Amino acid sequence: MLNKMLSDRKKGIEVVMAFCDRAMPSCITNIRGNSGICTVCRHMQRQMIKNYLPDIKFIAVSDKMFHDSLSTFIYDDVIELKKIVYKDVNIGLSLHSYYVTISRKPSGKVSPAERIYFDQILSSLCRFVDYAYDLVEEIKPDMITIYNGRMFENRLFYEIAVKKGIAFESEEVYWRINQPSIRVEYHGALPLDIHQLTDMAKDLWNKSTRSKEEKTKIGSSFFLNRRSGKPTNDFIYIDKQVKDLLPEGFDETMRNFVIFNSSEDEIVSLGGDWDEGNLFESQYEAIKFVVEHLPENSHLYLRIHPNLKGLNAEYHTNLYKLQDPRLTIIPPESPVSSYALMDVAEKVLVMGSTMGVESCYWGRPVINLHKSEYYYLDVAYNPQTKEELVSLLSSNLAPKSKEGALLYGYFYMALDERAQTDNEIDFNLQTVSFMGKKITGVIGYLKFWGSSVLFRILYPRFAAHCTRFFKNTVAFPC
Repeated sequence: MLNKMLSDRKKGIEVVMAFCDRAMPSCITNIRGNSGICTVCRHMQRQMIKNYLPDIKFIAVSDKMFHDSLSTFIYDDVIELKKIVYKDVNIGLSLHSYYVTISRKPSGKVSPAERIYFDQILSSLCRFVDYAYDLVEEIKPDMITIYNGRMFENRLFYEIAVKKGIAFESEEVYWRINQPSIRVEYHGALPLDIHQLTDMAKDLWNKSTRSKEEKTKIGSSFFLNRRSGKPTNDFIYIDKQVKDLLPEGFDETMRNFVIFNSSEDEIVSLGGDWDEGNLFESQYEAIKFVVEHLPENSHLYLRIHPNLKGLNAEYHTNLYKLQDPRLTIIPPESPVSSYALMDVAEKVLVMGSTMGVESCYWGRPVINLHKSEYYYLDVAYNPQTKEELVSLLSSNLAPKSKEGALLYGYFYMALDERAQTDNEIDFNLQTVSFMGKKITGVIGYLKFWGSSVLFRILYPRFAAHCTRFFKNTVAFPC
């Protein structure tokens, strides 16, 4: 955001910076609203302005600026938070996203402790929305820019921009150790908007000056890297799997299908198009339906996502209650190879998993059971009704063209073509040696006593011990 402001100033654009000066009782980097962490953060904001933007107009947003707002909301399940709207701003969706990101509990009956916490944040958000509307009316900006936008600290400005017809940008960063970190801008929508991702992937491919052969090679590298356990845009999940290992008792004479599920908590709180048009309320319901409607002489393998290892959440543990002789459940920690399963599957079914677009690249027919980043890239069959899904399960399906998969792979591997290059501040993550030890994640402009290494070493330790010396203002319920 600092680079965005400096870049705009250099272009002669008038910039007004609004930052949190205890606007909300907590945030994603201070979930319990610890007063010590909050004080340091506010100090850092002012130091940033002093060092880099001394003549900028800024607004330190404090809850003391807010007016009282009395609103009562009815919700009994955690997932019902997603429906709570105040003055055309979906405050519940951003709170749900925030809570699920930390708790990994996407649904379930609201406990007394959760209700106290949710009511506190919802009340503050209503007051913040009132203030934000007034602020936008006072400044009358031509453009509103925020970072990311999933969490409640700033998502409300996106919805206010939409409501007011104001141009909108969202900034995002791909952090990379010992490689240049990438700043990307998203225009008119939040970073995970499916339609926007589709359009950006197509535009990037079509407007690139690289040859088709070169683009194909770069796009293919996404799938080759993932299959060989090299970094792409996500964690590496196959390091504990055994190459070519299939489940015990695998019968190649059967019609074998495989479902790759996802971490439901990662997709359930994205809202918007991610929620629209899905045939099932949960992954459990989708898998259960598929099991019940398998064609004759077929067997289904459920590969539970490795990211769910050790997670004691109902949406994960309930999957093991699906008992059927035609179903084999492969737990997250299993050494069975996901790619070996993909290779022998007649059909691959997915619920947001990257294995969907990967399976298309490797020549398998894919059926989407949930919206995904690649939903509109024509890499999979997208059933619009349950009857259509049943028909797809029985039919002999041809693999989709891998053209859409190459667009997807190129989008994530050709970061150099998406990067904003007008950066005034070096925000790269670096690894440095300090007293004989390797220190990762050092960012040059964040310093303590003039040293970015000291900041990297001391700040996490300070934050970890804040509860011993400073008061928490929020009782986070997990």
